[in-house]
Amino acid sequence: MTEEKKEKEEMHESKEHEHKEDVKEEHHEIKHEEHNPKKNIRWGRILAIGLIIAVIVLIILFATNVIQIKKSTLITNVNVSYTLSADNVEAMSSQGVYEQDSIDSSLGLVSDKLSKEIATMSEGEEKTITLKPEEAFGVYDDSKLEIINRTTTIEKTKEMNRTFEVTLDQFKEAFNEVPVKDKIYGPETEMIRWKVVSSDEATNKVVLSREGTIGAEESYYPPYISLYIKSITPDKLTLALKLSQENAEMDSEMGQTKIKLYSDATNIYLKLEPVLNDEFDLDGTKIVKDFNETAIILDGNNKYAGKEIIVKIKLNKREIIKTEAKELKKIPNAPTLQFFVMSYCPYGTQIEKAILPVWKEFQDKANIELRFVSYTMHGQKEDDENYRQICIREEQSDKLIVYLECFLEAGEGTEDACMTKAKVDKTKVESCMKSKAATYFEVDKQLNTEYGVQGSPTVVLDGKEVSIARNPEAIKTAICNAFTGNKPSECSKTYSSESPSAGFGYSTTSSSTSASCG
Repeated sequence: MTEEKKEKEEMHESKEHEHKEDVKEEHHEIKHEEHNPKKNIRWGRILAIGLIIAVIVLIILFATNVIQIKKSTLITNVNVSYTLSADNVEAMSSQGVYEQDSIDSSLGLVSDKLSKEIATMSEGEEKTITLKPEEAFGVYDDSKLEIINRTTTIEKTKEMNRTFEVTLDQFKEAFNEVPVKDKIYGPETEMIRWKVVSSDEATNKVVLSREGTIGAEESYYPPYISLYIKSITPDKLTLALKLSQENAEMDSEMGQTKIKLYSDATNIYLKLEPVLNDEFDLDGTKIVKDFNETAIILDGNNKYAGKEIIVKIKLNKREIIKTEAKELKKIPNAPTLQFFVMSYCPYGTQIEKAILPVWKEFQDKANIELRFVSYTMHGQKEDDENYRQICIREEQSDKLIVYLECFLEAGEGTEDACMTKAKVDKTKVESCMKSKAATYFEVDKQLNTEYGVQGSPTVVLDGKEVSIARNPEAIKTAICNAFTGNKPSECSKTYSSESPSAGFGYSTTSSSTSASCG
């Protein structure tokens, strides 16, 4: 019975009681009061008022997010030992705990045959299962072959007009004020700043002039390439690139592939030096199938695609666990920025590094949430890391930023050291990864469906997918512009306009990208 219905019935009973009391004879009523003074207290009315107060308190608690809704879920975990072989050669072998219904996707299999076979097994039972290509890693798909150029050419010099136009709205969005004639805008640390030449509210146009000093220099592709102002005239400004060392080699953050840099009088060249059969992370993991002097052939198929897979598996233990998924606590009347990533997607890590400086300052001012794309593309290491970060997010959230700052420096192999640095309870994380992470992840999956998330990164601001430049200043501006009331003082702080490099490490680049995994 609902509280509202109870309240109505109790109030009705109270009224009937009052009516009966009124129609009694006066002398009987007086006598009744003399012998039963306590029964004149209207308990039904008091109870009704109490229920109303309780409902009001609950409404206030929900409105201020003091109460967090939790949903209970039963999941089946299995501890298994397994070996997968292709062409009589072992492909992978391990022992671990998996959610029974998702072990296939955790291993990269395209069907659920393996989990269905495990569901029929008893503890201690061993089984050999044959998976056809369409049940294992998929049939081989020639359309997933891709040819890319080995060499990228960048012109050394670029000439641009000194003056250009923007709308008045664009100016206000960028600088949070109306334009003032002859005032120079932009951080003093920037090589090029912008001077207001004229502003016309009637036409909604602002004319800006690029300002700078000849010889002023900034990093473009640190530490190998820098950008400087070569010349300035009343009409033109010319920028030029400078290579610090000929034939230098740098990491590409795409597997073992290196980038060789060299130049001539007019161009700088970046040439990929791939390793045959190596993983190459370009919009998802691909394999270097072949290459020559000018091109690289990448294969987007799984290395075992098209092959029959033999699985030898033993069910060590099965356990049914009740877990609770909760929604993250919200700051009322503040913007909510959710960024969906894969933990090993180079473009996902890029936006994480752009968000972190802002996140640290806005922790108690805006709702900033790390979320995960509903599928992975970078193997078991990504499945594990996604779960690790989800567990820290849900159960030790005050340690998450420090952990991410550390992990994004070098990635794989630093997880344990980064948990130590962030003072994360490792035992609690390990337990969560085995028994709770899958349930916590269900909320992320639901949000993926709600927002139509397609790849890593995807940024959602107040329930709508948005496109934001991957640098701290742009992230801050987007969040601050989303406040409907007074903006916090943190909005007046200026952050870097340089984008972090894709992948792990904290180098930066002045160029922007919209590339993604997925």
